[in-house]
Formats: sequence, C-alpha cells, structure tokens
Amino acid sequence: MQRIAIIGAGITGLAFAYYAERVGKVGLTIDLFESESEAGGKIRTTREGGFIIEHGPDAFVITKPAFLSLIRDLGLEHEVVSARSYPAYILTSRGLTRLPTGLLGPNPLTLNSVTILKGLPLREWIRVIRGVLWPGSLKGDCSVKDLGYQLFGRTFTEYILEPLLAGLYGGKIEQLSARMALPFLVRDLEQPRPFWKRVVWRTPPRREGSIFRTIRNGLDRVVHTLMMHLKRTQIHFNSPVVSIRPVDDCWWVDLSDGRSMGPFDRVVCTLPPRQAVRIIPEEWVTLRQILHGIEAPPVATIVYAFPGEVSFESTGLLVPRLIHPYVTAFTFVSQKWPGRAPEGYGLIRAFIGRGAIEEWWEKSDEQLASEVWQWLTPRLPLKTAYDRFWIMRWRHGIPVYPVGHRENMRKMKDWLHQEAAGIAFIGSGYDGVGMADCVRQAKELVAAWYHPVKESSGAGVSV
Repeated sequence: MQRIAIIGAGITGLAFAYYAERVGKVGLTIDLFESESEAGGKIRTTREGGFIIEHGPDAFVITKPAFLSLIRDLGLEHEVVSARSYPAYILTSRGLTRLPTGLLGPNPLTLNSVTILKGLPLREWIRVIRGVLWPGSLKGDCSVKDLGYQLFGRTFTEYILEPLLAGLYGGKIEQLSARMALPFLVRDLEQPRPFWKRVVWRTPPRREGSIFRTIRNGLDRVVHTLMMHLKRTQIHFNSPVVSIRPVDDCWWVDLSDGRSMGPFDRVVCTLPPRQAVRIIPEEWVTLRQILHGIEAPPVATIVYAFPGEVSFESTGLLVPRLIHPYVTAFTFVSQKWPGRAPEGYGLIRAFIGRGAIEEWWEKSDEQLASEVWQWLTPRLPLKTAYDRFWIMRWRHGIPVYPVGHRENMRKMKDWLHQEAAGIAFIGSGYDGVGMADCVRQAKELVAAWYHPVKESSGAGVSV
C-alpha cells in the first residue's frame, strides 16, 4: 500500500493524481489538499447570459502535446475548437504593428521573423536586421532585457519583446531569464546556424489554422472531467496546508484547522514557489533560498461585454510598458473563439499586471474596469460603452523565472535527492507556465516514480 499527498488542486495536481491512479499499484491512495472551495487553480470559467468567460488561461497550444494528450485520454477531443486565424498586433508609438510570432518559434534568428515589422524607424529596423544576421554568441544566462538590447537594440526590445513576453509572464523583462523565456533564441546563439540560412528568404511552412485550441464550452470541462475520473483520490477542499514535516521515513501534512494528516510515503507540492516556502521546514535553507527567488507578481483579467464588435479582424493587441504601465494585452475574445458571446455582442478581455501592483491593485473593480476601457476605446476605436464586465484578481500570478532559473532547478533537484527524497515540486512555478507544461511535469513525475506503462488505446503519451 502506498499513500501520496498532493498540495494544490490546480491542473498540475489533478493531472498527477489522474496519471498516478492509472499506473499505481492497487493499494495506492491519494489525498489532495486544496485551500479553496473548488478545484482548477487558475482555470475558472463563468457562464452567464449566453456569455462564456475564461478568467484564467483561455487556450492551449498544439505545439506542446501534453495537454491535448490529456484531453484525448479524458474523451474530450470532440469538444476541442480552434482559434480563428486572425493576426495579433502590438500598439507602438507609431500605431499598430503586426505581431512577429516567429521570434518565439524554432527559427527566431531569420529574416522571416522581422521583415513583417513596419512600425519601426528605419535606423531601428536596420539595427534589428544586423542583430539577426550577426547576433554574436551567448554563454550562461542573462535577462531578456539584456539579451534584447545586445541583439536588437532598445526600441525593438521595449516595443516588441517586452509586450510579447509580458503577455506570457506578466512580469518585468529585466528580471526574466532569457534561457527560460526565449529558449529557441538562446539555442541559436549557443549553436549558431550558417550565415546563409539567416539571409536566404524561406517562406515559413503553412499551418492549417491557428496553433491555439480550447474547449467549446469552457476549459473547466477538463477540470470537472478529471475529478470524475479520480477513484482513489480524496480531495480536501478549504484545507490550507501550513507545513509539511518529515518523520522517520514518512511525511506528515499539517492543516490550518489543526489537523495533522499522514503518514504519507510521498508528497507532491504544486504551490507557487513563494507559497511553498511557507510550508517547508525552516532548516531547508538551500531550498528556501531557491524558492524565494521565484516571484509571481499579481495579475488580473477584466472581460467586457459590449454591443457590436471590434472593427477589424484580429485576435488581440499587446501593449508595451512604455505605452501603459500595467495593462499588458487585450484579447478580442468573440473574434478569436466562436460561440463565446450572444449574437450582436462582442467580448474583449484585458490583462493587468507587469508587477506594478501599487498602480492598480488598490483600485476598486469598477474603477479599474472603467479606467482601462476609457484608455482602450479611442485606440481601436470602439464607439460604444460596455454593458457589463467580469473581473478576477490573482494575488499570486504568473511566475517570473529569474536569471539562472534552469541551473537553480538543477540544484534544487540534486538537493531534494540527497536531503528530502520522496517530495517533489511541480507546476507553473518550476518548469513552464502553460497548462501543457504543467501536465507534462505531472506525467514526467509519474513516469519517474513508477514503471512506464504503454497506453493501450494509443491516444496519449506513455507514462
């Protein structure tokens, strides 16, 4: 018999429980502790008046297969829908510039990645071309800001790289690890390709539709279906964990109501790093230092419902910090996803963050929503007021991986192996912020703790 404790019922904890049940021995039991009254973590869906509102993530990418594999395993593949293949834009000082998505792809340092840029002054455009053709080399890690300045100059970094990554990480590029946020770009610098491959124009391969997918009636369908499949897992809602303690060769979990649960053979912690620091033993100094260095600044989403629609075909708009201190992006939800709003209505979702908590966190919901809408409307333009809005605030938002993060994770793994075998830390704070990365980490941990088992249906990845 084996007993496992999971801390956190977000997508990472639920996915680990699901795959562990599939490959674990008959005597396996799992206790899953969640501080909130519902599961799903940042996956939150509201259905109201014909609107489908995603407060957290609204999509997954098919270029990372783990989440789509989970959906297939759950029998939800028929509910997957694709985003419309409209372009996205960046708001620069000269107006709207089409988003150069190639910068995050497998071949970032090619002319294909930057020739789409039309909003830069000629001198800055030439600076970018020079960075593409003669990028130099990189040893070790550095911040996204430092790498951007080195390759492309200040204007491109502040107006293109910063909003592109703020929309994914919600933090400041001077703190963000280039190795984690721009892995393909770093790879190009460490293993440079021949010069002619950067110069020769090659049309990118055509892809059928968008790489973004979602669930037709909301991503919380995945959460609810996962919970229905858990047969050997007991979920303890409204049960914040205050500490975990090693006792002999086992683990005990202490809850805020005074209960101590255990003994457990293994513990999986999916909490954000700075929350995880609060529950681990004081004497774990090395681990505490590593975890405390991973910040997760507050973020919020505001979804507006309004009569009509955005006047041009686009999935969204990214906003540089030089344009606005805490608004990072807008998604034109009703244009990006079919069936999200009743006929005659549009939906726009605003992303708030960038670590500037003092700028917006203390504002009331009504004040914040009104100020952001008034700032946006003359820039699209929108000729109507919103009818209603939905807002969700996350005190612990998207993790910002600091410079040296990958090396710190290696040190953390080595320390746990030597000093605290039987406990693991997985989730968005550790090795990838997206849902697909979270599911991948859960499956990799199951594979490490159990013998791999082939999927009989061939529908999913072996674990």
